[in-house]
Amino acid sequence: MGAEFVFSLFVAACATATPTQQRNPKNPFELYVKSVRDSQSHNVSALIDQHDPSESEIQTVKLLRDKRGRFHKTVVGPLRWEGVESVDDGNRWVTLFPDERTVQDQESPLRYPHDETERLKLAEKNYTFSYDGESSVAGRRSVRLVATPHWPTLETRRYFLDAETLYPLRVETVGDHSAIEFTTIEIAFPQSIDPYAFRLPDTRGFRVFKYDHPHEITTLPSAEHELGFRPILPSRLNLGFRIQEKQVSVRSSWETLVLRLTDGLVRATVYEFSVDAKFDLDKINNRTDGQTATVKVMVVASMPEEARRQLLDSFVQPEMDFLGNQPLPVSSLSRILEPNTGPLALANLDKSSPPSELSLVEEFRRATEGRWTL
Repeated sequence: MGAEFVFSLFVAACATATPTQQRNPKNPFELYVKSVRDSQSHNVSALIDQHDPSESEIQTVKLLRDKRGRFHKTVVGPLRWEGVESVDDGNRWVTLFPDERTVQDQESPLRYPHDETERLKLAEKNYTFSYDGESSVAGRRSVRLVATPHWPTLETRRYFLDAETLYPLRVETVGDHSAIEFTTIEIAFPQSIDPYAFRLPDTRGFRVFKYDHPHEITTLPSAEHELGFRPILPSRLNLGFRIQEKQVSVRSSWETLVLRLTDGLVRATVYEFSVDAKFDLDKINNRTDGQTATVKVMVVASMPEEARRQLLDSFVQPEMDFLGNQPLPVSSLSRILEPNTGPLALANLDKSSPPSELSLVEEFRRATEGRWTL
C-alpha cells in the first residue's frame, strides 16, 4: 500500500476541525510571537517537502503531531530515504533506518522544559519584522511575514503562517541565494489523533544505538576536567547569537563540548575537540572550522559561509573575552517553527555518547537524515 494512499486514508478518517477565525495582532512581531505559541495548540496531519540548502534533493515527509508535541514522521521520498521513520512518544525518540536495519533511540526532548521567552527576545533584538501580503499554501490562506536581519551577512527569512491557526506552512530565505526550507503540500487539523499513532515501532531484528541525554556543564573547570582540554566559552558572540545550551558528550575515543546557539530565528551548533583528535570532517556540509593552539572548533549551520566564519571568529580570535570560572546557566531550546533538516539536525548528535563502532561522519549522518522537527 503506497504511502500517499495511507496518508489520504488517515486524513479521510480524521474528524477534521475547521479552526475558528481569530483576531490577530496588527504588529508583525507580535503576530510571529503568537504563531510560535499558538501553533502548538493544534493537532496536525500534513505532507511536507523539506529542502536542504546544501543538497539539490527534496525530501517529502508525512507528519502527524499532536498538541502535546508527540510526532510520527515517515519519509515517503526520494526512493533512497523512503521508509525512514521517526516516532517521539514523549519519552523516547526512535528513528528507524529500514534498509540498514538500524535504530537510533534517544530521550525525547519533550522530557525537558522549553523556554521560548529568551529566544523571542533575541528575535526581536536581531530582526525587523514586517508584513508581506498574503498567499495560498496547501490550499489555505496564509499571511506572509518577513524577518530582516540587522546583520548584513545573515539572510532575510519569510514565514507563511496559516491565517486561521497561525501554524507555519512554509519558511524560506530570500535574497541573493533564495531557498525554501520547507513547504506544506497537504495539511489538516484533526480534532483528535489516535494515541496508537505514537506507539514506538517494533525494533526486533534491528541493531539499536541508544542515546542518553548528555549532562549540562556548570563551570569551566568541571568541563575541562571531563573533556581533557580547556574549552572556549566566549562571553559574547558575533551576529547577535547567544549560547543556549552547553553540554559535554564523553566517550572512550573522543570527548566533545557541544554548544547550541541561536539569534532568535537561526540555529547553529558549535563542536569543540582537542587539537589531538583525528577526524575526517570533509564530508560534513554547512560547516566552518578552525582552531586555537589547543582546541579545534567547528561551526555547523545552514547560513552563508561568511556568517559562519564570523561566528567561528567569536571562538578563535584572541581578543575575545571569555567566561572564565563563572557558572554557566543552561536553558533549553524549543522545537517550534524551525525545521531540523540535514546538517541543522547535527544538534541531535549530542543527545548521547555515540557508538564507538561508527566514524564521526557516519554518526553525523545517522543523526541528521530523515529528520523533521516542528
